[in-house]
Amino acid sequence: MLDGDGAVAAVLSMAAATYGCRAAGYLVVQRLRPGPFLESWLGHIPGAMFVSLTLPIVVNGPPAGWCAAIVTVALARLGAGLFASVAVGVAVVWAADQLPL
Repeated sequence: MLDGDGAVAAVLSMAAATYGCRAAGYLVVQRLRPGPFLESWLGHIPGAMFVSLTLPIVVNGPPAGWCAAIVTVALARLGAGLFASVAVGVAVVWAADQLPL
């Protein structure tokens, strides 16, 4: 167990290491420009990460989650905003859970 000073030193050193990693990443990005293929690929990562994190939960979840996922994706594809799509998806899950099945 760390005493008060040791804990503070540990937190400060972890903060410095985290800041150093982020600052180094920004410095590298400023100096190196990715090509068109790599830039396009990097642009698709956020969507792919979101799908890879949510799809297993939806597939293994109850039918209410399936319905909510379908409604949320449909609303997003129709041009509803992110907040509106997610809010309606949450409402669908809540409403489906209220049904006496």
